[in-house]
Amino acid sequence: MHDLDWNALKFILKVAESGSTAKAARSLGVNATTVMRRITAFEHAFGTVLFRKKQSGYETTLECDALVEQVRRMEDLARTIHDDVLHSDLIMRGTISVSTVDSVMISVLGPCFESFARVYPTIDVDISMSTDRVNLNRKDADVAIRATRKPPDNVKAIRLSGLAFCIFGAIDRAEVFRRTSFSDLAWIGPGGALKNAPINEWMKDNIQPKSIRLTADTFQSARALAEAGAGAVILPCCLGDTSPGLARLSEPLGEMDTELWIMIAADLDQSPRVNLFVEHVQKAVREQSALLEGKKPRPQTD
Repeated sequence: MHDLDWNALKFILKVAESGSTAKAARSLGVNATTVMRRITAFEHAFGTVLFRKKQSGYETTLECDALVEQVRRMEDLARTIHDDVLHSDLIMRGTISVSTVDSVMISVLGPCFESFARVYPTIDVDISMSTDRVNLNRKDADVAIRATRKPPDNVKAIRLSGLAFCIFGAIDRAEVFRRTSFSDLAWIGPGGALKNAPINEWMKDNIQPKSIRLTADTFQSARALAEAGAGAVILPCCLGDTSPGLARLSEPLGEMDTELWIMIAADLDQSPRVNLFVEHVQKAVREQSALLEGKKPRPQTD
């Protein structure tokens, strides 16, 4: 029993449809000699004759007609598998690991992730919150959502929105803060990983070290300190403007503007479930771009 040469079936089908080895060769990207060699090898292996040479080209035999009919059924079946299986819920299962940061998780991503889980209940999302640098190609995560001015070159990166920063203070002390020069305010400064963020450079240029009474290593904890009245703080607008306990003390600080990106591990940029997730996040985040870019502050009450 001979093994079936599946690739030879493509050559047979093309010659049967066109009646020409030259036309078949052009459509397959090979030369006519290769086409005839593969067909002849198939005929010898299975002891049959598939074509008769005529002046007008190649005419199929009854054996060839029967074979071509089966090959076409195979093509239909392959197309069905592609359309109805590979793009069905069977592949939309599994887990996507996502790394993000507290500021956008609290203000924007929570509802986005909830709606994704509701629409695609067979896909699990494993979320980790960290300000540490994440290496997607080392499998630290499948997807990362990060604020950066320049995403890494070795991953697929899609810009979601701008990200603006303002100075905030406790709402019940906002008027006092506004009447006080920045240099005379008590400040909550960046600690830990936030020391590598643009906020640290701005603080060095504008605030005396003695004015920094407390430091925090996440924007979420810095916001909590500011809500408690510990001092003025620089926060992403999306985090400060969504706090009922904070008021803006400045317009967005343009020199601190950055961007929010979603980044995908290089070997996953063709994954259907990852692409579904990315598209869902893109749409949800872009609907909140005014908040992220500091253009939609929460109305302040007197």
